[in-house]
Formats: sequence, C-alpha cells, structure tokens
Amino acid sequence: MPAEVTLRAYRAGRAREFGVVWLALAVLFGQDELRRGHGSARWVVSAVIAATCAAVYCWALRPQVAEEVLGVQVRNPLRTVMVPWVGLRDVTVSDVVVLHTEAGQVRCYALPHGRPRPDRPGAAGMLVPATRPQRLRPASSVAEEAAAALRSSHQNLRSGAAQAQVVTGWATDSLVVLAVAGVGLLASLATLVH
Repeated sequence: MPAEVTLRAYRAGRAREFGVVWLALAVLFGQDELRRGHGSARWVVSAVIAATCAAVYCWALRPQVAEEVLGVQVRNPLRTVMVPWVGLRDVTVSDVVVLHTEAGQVRCYALPHGRPRPDRPGAAGMLVPATRPQRLRPASSVAEEAAAALRSSHQNLRSGAAQAQVVTGWATDSLVVLAVAGVGLLASLATLVH
C-alpha cells in the first residue's frame, strides 16, 4: 500500500447524531414505562420503543462507507457490499454517492447528497430583501468530498487489489435486530388480546 494513502470511513453525521439521541431517549422512556406502566400496555409500549430503536439502528447508525486496502466496503441498512478497487469504474454523486462497477451500481446510503442550503443559518423560508441576493452553498459538500476521496484512493490502490468481483451479502446484524423487535412487538400485542 502506498505510504501517502490514508484509509477513511464515512458515516451520515446528522443521522448518526439523531440515532444516538433517539437511543438515549428510548432508554429513558423505556425504563420509565417499565417502572410506572400497568398491565399489558406497558409491554406494548416497551415493544414499540424497541422496534423504533431497531429501525434507528438499521437506518441511522449502521450505514457506513469504509475504504479498505482491497476495496470499498459499503454498509447499507440491510445489505453489505464489498467493491474491490479493480472492479470500481467510477464514483458519482446523485441523491447519494454511487459506486459504478461492472456488475452495476452500488448506492451508499451513508453519504446522502442534500439540496443546496442557504449560506447563513435560519435563512431558509425567511423573506430576504431583494437588494441582498441569497448565496447558496454547494449541496452536501461532504458527499462531494467523499466521492473525490474515493476516486483518489481508487487511483492509488487499484493496482494492489487481486479480484474484481463485487461481493454482496445480507446484513445479518440488521436482520436479527429487526426480527427480534418484530417478534417482541407481536408477542406484546398478543397480550392485549387475552
């Protein structure tokens, strides 16, 4: 591996922050409901909280794009894809960062590309005098910078990769978390019937 290459990992910053805050609040609400709740309703509320935590894990905390020596590992909510540097053809940005391979496209949900935002905080939706034109910042410069960094790593590391086959698999951690939350929700709802 060339000495000047630094391997990086990218995550959706705001989504991750939301996920951590949601999990902290869910722990507080869940323990309060278990302590103060009555009857089977407390189990239903606790199961709903657990189900939302499972969804937050899958869609806010799990997504990641990681540069590795042999390629790029893309962890989307329900799938994990390993794209070798040799198999990577191009990196573009649409609504997310897209890796183009011989086998098709891999969308990276950890790097969303938002709409252009106002240059100053609080300017969205506010009336601005016509004498002051509103400048827009580039949309999601993080996604553009990540795409540029992936292109650079591709140029530096593609000769060292051995295979060009894209490997795709289910995210077993997400599937297990969602299945356990679903079973808990169904079991708690069954307590209401009796």
